[in-house]
Amino acid sequence: MNSSFEERFDIHIGSEEAQKGFIHQIYNELFEVVGRGTFGFNGPQDVDRLAATAVREHYRPGKRYYEYIDDDFLNCLRAIEKFWARVEDLAGHNSLADHRDRVNQIIINALHETGTSLSVTWENGYFLPQGAENLDRGLVNEPLRWLRRAGLDNIYKPFEKALLHYRESSEQPEKLRDVVTDMYEALEATAQMVNDNDKGLSTNAQKFIANLRLSNQHKVMLNAYVDYANKFARHAQKTKAKAVIEDAEAENFIYLTGIFIRFAIQKFEEQTQIES
Repeated sequence: MNSSFEERFDIHIGSEEAQKGFIHQIYNELFEVVGRGTFGFNGPQDVDRLAATAVREHYRPGKRYYEYIDDDFLNCLRAIEKFWARVEDLAGHNSLADHRDRVNQIIINALHETGTSLSVTWENGYFLPQGAENLDRGLVNEPLRWLRRAGLDNIYKPFEKALLHYRESSEQPEKLRDVVTDMYEALEATAQMVNDNDKGLSTNAQKFIANLRLSNQHKVMLNAYVDYANKFARHAQKTKAKAVIEDAEAENFIYLTGIFIRFAIQKFEEQTQIES
């Protein structure tokens, strides 16, 4: 039977509850298995160390993986990706392909059995945000992969955080303002990288567009982007009546950020090709 328990009995699961259910299923069926010496790991300390690395904490012997993850959904996703990378490495050295397939299926099953969408998909060892497929692929997923490979955490982290806030906004609409603020921070860091300075986005906008070799129309778009973020999110708390951000506008802001970051990625890839 392919349907989950919740689907079969028409039980509604809220996103927070679904996330916790996913996390605990991963604890029980994936990470605890490591403690029994499966998959070629050297005991429970291996997964504890991976979890510490995933959440960027110093590993301390005796502190368990669930203490590092702390029932945080994004931390759990990061730990799974680290776990998968280790399994992939082991599979390439000691014929653990069957175990790799088993790990992959455990992750897929955990996503499916939540009974509701967690707004992420599991593809080739990475979790990706789920949305408008064609737009997400070009303006969200591909930039995220590139930023992660390049180690640009000052851009990647706020981008990823904005996507989490967007997922949570279905039940907490006030988080749509955080989506705009986080995306603005990601693009501001992108402009600083391209312009090689630490100036704010409003100051950097003209030089940013020039360095990307974009038309003046894009400068108009970027100025409007800055104005929108300041009015509806970044400086909104200074006004008595807070401006309302609609879901569609927040989603559009995500994609608009992705457009400019994609332009920046293209510029750096062109430079790399020239230098090579």
